[in-house]
Amino acid sequence: EPPSLRGEMTAEGQFKLCLIGPPEFSHTIQGSADLVTWTDLVTLPPNEAGKEYWTDPDKRAHGYYRAVRR
Repeated sequence: EPPSLRGEMTAEGQFKLCLIGPPEFSHTIQGSADLVTWTDLVTLPPNEAGKEYWTDPDKRAHGYYRAVRR
């Protein structure tokens, strides 16, 4: 099962991503402005719940996100 991402805005106006994926794997969230060049933003360790939240401090630089299993 591949990981998936869901974006949300917090009450404080921050952009938060919810990563949902198999709990036995680490996942790296990557960001891109053009869908060609991808930058690693954060690597999240395995999580028993299979769900992890991360807030992008520089959401204006990244219009697109994806999760990659590590």
